[in-house]
Amino acid sequence: MNVIVIIADSFRADHLGCYGNSWIKTPCLDKFAAESAQFNFCIPENVPTVPARVTWFTGQYGFPFRGWKHLEPSERTLAERLGVSRPSVREALVALELEGRVEIRMGSGVYVCAAPGAQAEATPPREELGDSMVDIMNARSVIEGAIVASVAPFAKAKALKALRGIYETMARELDAGQIPVQADREFHVAVAQMTGNDVLVRTVAALYDERHNPLSTKLRGHFENESTWADALREHKDILEALEAHDAIQAQAAMQRHLKASVERVMARLKRA
Repeated sequence: MNVIVIIADSFRADHLGCYGNSWIKTPCLDKFAAESAQFNFCIPENVPTVPARVTWFTGQYGFPFRGWKHLEPSERTLAERLGVSRPSVREALVALELEGRVEIRMGSGVYVCAAPGAQAEATPPREELGDSMVDIMNARSVIEGAIVASVAPFAKAKALKALRGIYETMARELDAGQIPVQADREFHVAVAQMTGNDVLVRTVAALYDERHNPLSTKLRGHFENESTWADALREHKDILEALEAHDAIQAQAAMQRHLKASVERVMARLKRA
């Protein structure tokens, strides 16, 4: 079912032919009304147009709770109504884009597309889109934060030298205009390898590789660039220097700051879209 809502400021119903007016001609709206469900009794919660529209689209009172202001950004309103976080709403928008239902245009907004039709058949099932990037990064923060704290006091010079070499590779690739995804992966896996625990190494590698699932790939494809990677490089330097100082607390804080910031960079850019 398609719903079209037309709201016109200071537009009187008794000035429309479909509501009985005979001296003002509104043939297009009359024809549209004849093919639609027509409401004959409606009492607005607010008289002013702006707060009345907010009530229409949120189902919430305007005055005295919101004041005379426009509708808040759509993802915030949806988040409040659905009782979920704003990152969850943003991920849902990307999932809808993968299904061909909306188009995210950077700097412009989110636009509803024509019905997917046959294209929907080619869309991966929801379970194949992959786990939420927010959930993945939260899991990584817990696991990798604990790992880096445990290895910091006992990190060997050889392992630290290898880790610095990986960091320098990331820096060179960025300077050359390349996105250092492989070197980034090697950095996080190398920290896990300092534990000598193959299970932890496989866990870190598998969680990192989830960045290639369809949902995460679409998110990062929209919003990752050389600027975001330059920020990430500085965060890797903080992790490296904390490990070289054998400071467990600073190493854990730096790792968790980095992983949290990685999510926030993506989500903040999607909000601006």
